[in-house]
Amino acid sequence: GGGDGDGYHQGGRGPRDNTPRPTECEVMTNHNKLDIVMDPVNVEGPCDYDIFRFKVEFKNVRRVAVNDPETGTDTVNFEEQEMRADDKSKKRFFSGPMPWRVIKKIITEQREKDSNFILDYDGAELAVAPRHSSLNGQITENGTIHFRVRVKADCEEDDPEANKVRERSFAVSLTKTTEVPFSQIMNAIRGGNTSTEYLTMIINLILKSSAKLSGMILLDPRSPTVYFPLTEQERMIGRRGLPEARDGTSNLIAGVSQTAAFTKNEQIGSGGAFVVTQTKVNWADKEYWRLSDNHDDDRNWIPLLLNGRNPRIAGVPIISTEQPLDKDTINLVEKALAKIRFNIRYTIIKSDAERDKAMRARGKTQAEIEDSRRKVFKDQGISKDINQDPHVRIMRSARDYTFKWNDIDITVSEYYLQKYGIQLQYPNMPIVHVKKGWFPAEFLHQKFARSNDANDRDMIDQVLRYYDGHAGSALMQDVIEKRRTLLNQIRADGLSLASRLNFYNLRISDDPTCLKAKIIQTPAIKFRNERAQLRDGDFNLKDAIFSKPAALNS
Repeated sequence: GGGDGDGYHQGGRGPRDNTPRPTECEVMTNHNKLDIVMDPVNVEGPCDYDIFRFKVEFKNVRRVAVNDPETGTDTVNFEEQEMRADDKSKKRFFSGPMPWRVIKKIITEQREKDSNFILDYDGAELAVAPRHSSLNGQITENGTIHFRVRVKADCEEDDPEANKVRERSFAVSLTKTTEVPFSQIMNAIRGGNTSTEYLTMIINLILKSSAKLSGMILLDPRSPTVYFPLTEQERMIGRRGLPEARDGTSNLIAGVSQTAAFTKNEQIGSGGAFVVTQTKVNWADKEYWRLSDNHDDDRNWIPLLLNGRNPRIAGVPIISTEQPLDKDTINLVEKALAKIRFNIRYTIIKSDAERDKAMRARGKTQAEIEDSRRKVFKDQGISKDINQDPHVRIMRSARDYTFKWNDIDITVSEYYLQKYGIQLQYPNMPIVHVKKGWFPAEFLHQKFARSNDANDRDMIDQVLRYYDGHAGSALMQDVIEKRRTLLNQIRADGLSLASRLNFYNLRISDDPTCLKAKIIQTPAIKFRNERAQLRDGDFNLKDAIFSKPAALNS
């Protein structure tokens, strides 16, 4: 062997590595600097970028016919009805997409009149706008602004079937409550010693609202996570074809969450404000098989809740579609349907000559007449039939339930054949009750929504594979790509998220923040069955079994 100091291992097995272990390195973070676009000339007095906070109040607007006793004619008045705080319908209203739909319609209509109109909303009862927004010129002496709009009751305005959906009217009042001086915002963004809890809430509101109003999807109105439009999903997932569940009814979709973080000068970099971005994936039920407007064949392009090839109803396995379900299976199907919202679709086969003639007299084309036979009821849920004793939500089959029609007893199956010319494909399958009446299960179609039961082993594995493929440096590239797409995502009103932020004199840096970090020894994480493997900056926990799993109380 070599002697001391000859630079070789004893035994001559190769050179000794005397390179000192590095103690620090530069790392890229998922923090992007939030900064001021330009310094206002005057921030001490009223400033264009001061933020006004508003309390939002929604009211239903009902058409009320009032009879004039002198003329005997009816006139239509519009009556505003408040939503009571203890009203269950108010809770349902705020847990769904309707508030966003209403606010979005207000913004669209107002921006058509004045491009300087800007408003951002939190999904509940809070909204904000900069002082220079034309919104503030509409504030009355008592500090309130009033709007009235009509929106699609059960779908978005750009839904391919929006022409099939009725509209609802709402009155909206915005009452100014507080002002946040821009000097306070600027001080916090530049790392000054100021309280930031309230500012964090406002910036988070603007980030979420700007993302939603620029075309992103909210699967949960209360969550900060927004998902990219369906047309962008294949690029965002980063592979050819979106990952699907085994039954083909759900897709894995990608999104991001954004939150504001304020730091002092001695913390991150030079301190200040940052937007922290995290990538997210979730399972979503398909509403349309293809992302197109091709309506040629409903059964092929829209997923049914009743699957005859792999017999299931709303995910519940059934023995056969040829015979009515037993009581236990009916109960399981009812519970599954109670968890979801769905759409009802069917096409009338039998033509009505008198009706068609009347439509032609009103100038309707043959294509419009044909389309009028296609019936669509969006966003439905099962409900109890109060005319039945006991009040039931589901019945065994379309051949079991009879009722009076044209003075004769008739089954649901016979009714659809005689009245509409529709021969049910599965007459032995259940019928379900919604507010509009009883419908065969084969008319029920899946609605786009977050998947309730994404616990299939294959679905869990696909989520883990996505995160494994987007770890370490790949994760940072994924965050950068998604952030750039998000900032430039443009809605129909012509504003991207970046341009909406510009109304507040704010901008998000394109480049992620880089920091110096201390290098520590890699920790050893041992599970019952193996030691966790470190790969590209992340521990791979797939198939790891905990030595002492925690109990999860439901």
